[in-house]
Amino acid sequence: MKIVEIIQNDQLDEIKLKHVLAGAALVGAIATGNVNDASTQNKQQASGKITQVKLTPAQIKAQEEKQRVAELTKTVLEKYRISPKKAEEIVGLAIKHEKTVFPKAEDLLAIIGIESSFDPNAISNLKHDKAVGLTQIRPKVWGIHAADLKDNLDKQVSLGADILDKYHRKLGSKDKAIHAYNVGLTNFRHSKGLNPGYVLKWKNELERYDI
Repeated sequence: MKIVEIIQNDQLDEIKLKHVLAGAALVGAIATGNVNDASTQNKQQASGKITQVKLTPAQIKAQEEKQRVAELTKTVLEKYRISPKKAEEIVGLAIKHEKTVFPKAEDLLAIIGIESSFDPNAISNLKHDKAVGLTQIRPKVWGIHAADLKDNLDKQVSLGADILDKYHRKLGSKDKAIHAYNVGLTNFRHSKGLNPGYVLKWKNELERYDI
């Protein structure tokens, strides 16, 4: 007689029904070779206990980072036309190179958005020492070769993060650091070519990341 028929005919009380279901699970386990798993599961069901797998702190951190990457990548793709793979790579680098205080990954992503629209091959219109890459680094100003930045996304992001960190520590303000990033530290200190609109643009971009 089928289990369903037994249940419908009220031929088993609750205890017998549990034994029937457990037996059915065991039969299925034997057929698939998972006898040990079925036995363990039956014991857990009989005792009313459910075993919960405890994650290590490292596993929890990895899960949280994975979720953060997914959320930030989604935000990037909502505005910028780049491949999901490239967006995820850049987000991962922003998280990798974020600083304890400033910039955070979101700050870097906002800078990348307004500086290059997430194009690693972006080149500025400056006549001399053209800024290149995601964070628009000027090679001569920072004493590096443009070739060292080409196709090196990690370097492009890490330099941008280091510059922002340096300016923030020197000027003591996020807004001032962002402003100096745009016009240069010397110009900012001497109030030359200031561009407050750039700071506002960065803040508007940052809001997309719920900051």
